[in-house]
Amino acid sequence: MPRPITGGAVPPGRIIGRDDIIRRMWNTLESQSAILVAERRIGKTCVVRKMEAAPRDGWHPVYFVIEGVRSPAEFASRLVAELSALASVKEYIFANLKDLHGRLGGKSVLNFQLPEFRDHWQNLLMTLLRDLRDNSAERLLLIWDEFPIMVENIAADHGAPKAMQLLDLLRDFRHEDPKGRVRMLFTGSIGLHLVEAALRAKGHKNPSQNDMYAFSLGGLDRDDAIRHARLDLEGLVDGKDIKLGDPIDEVAGALADEADGLPFYMSHAAVKLCDIEGAVRVGDARGAVDRLIRDADDNVSFRHYSDRIEQCYTFHPDASVVATEILNTVARAEKPVSEGDLHDDVSARVRPGTEAEFRKCVEMLVTDHYLVLAEDSPRRYAFKYGLIRRWWRVNRG
Repeated sequence: MPRPITGGAVPPGRIIGRDDIIRRMWNTLESQSAILVAERRIGKTCVVRKMEAAPRDGWHPVYFVIEGVRSPAEFASRLVAELSALASVKEYIFANLKDLHGRLGGKSVLNFQLPEFRDHWQNLLMTLLRDLRDNSAERLLLIWDEFPIMVENIAADHGAPKAMQLLDLLRDFRHEDPKGRVRMLFTGSIGLHLVEAALRAKGHKNPSQNDMYAFSLGGLDRDDAIRHARLDLEGLVDGKDIKLGDPIDEVAGALADEADGLPFYMSHAAVKLCDIEGAVRVGDARGAVDRLIRDADDNVSFRHYSDRIEQCYTFHPDASVVATEILNTVARAEKPVSEGDLHDDVSARVRPGTEAEFRKCVEMLVTDHYLVLAEDSPRRYAFKYGLIRRWWRVNRG
């Protein structure tokens, strides 16, 4: 049994669970495009890679890493380059694109970066999408990982209007493809809603994703979480990295529960067990998660949760400060906190802004999966993940 994977891509065969959300996503894609949102390290890429490796009959998924793309022309060029494998099977797929490219004076359809084509990216990109819609043998699923970061990059380098034009073009294409020959699947750890909020502040009025269904990804269900943790432990036992003093399922269950069923954190906590002298017991599994939380080097990037507040909560001048104080209050509380108590506690430390601004911060923290509404009563808030609450309480609260 191989050791736990704590960095790099997880092979599809090692991805445990996620079958239910994948089934629901394929069902939804029959009728509309979709968005998969979650924080970093929750497993979005694993889900879409598993979809790519075992697609539903009649579908051809194509996965794109676009986090580093910084212009619409580069985006168009990346699409053509990645889809060229399809073109080699069905050369006529790109017939209209090649014709347009030739009329614009181009010699290579794969090069959208030439200066003479940068101003024509909208025409070129729409022609490409229409070619795919009209001529591909299978329905295409274009999976764009970290799509919101690309939109942010474009807005930063070329201005908000350019980013708005790209969002509008993709939405317009989806509307003119009622049979869904080409579906789009966006993933993002920075919510597209935050990017859109920043663009709306600069004049973007069109809702670019209201025709797409949003899925939220959480931890594995407990059975799958235990199975994941058990496989990690078996790999360490087989490699003689650890020996167990308690039944493997009990140790695996402790890892699963302490890490909220989040595979990335379970695997890192399992590796921490290699430092234990003697036989590993249930209490050691709990302690391994606590060591991740208290790691000064933050090797699992918990700081992302606080950094993104500072970077992305710009919808009013004090939003990041107010949101941080809201999380401080909820992290210290032993039970869900009412909105009124939240407001009073935060007001004792910082100016909370107007009632509407304060409520906007609370709503955004729920939308971004920091907080959830408690099930037992209305408008009382708790952290979505106990693991993140514990980190926040130790390191930020």
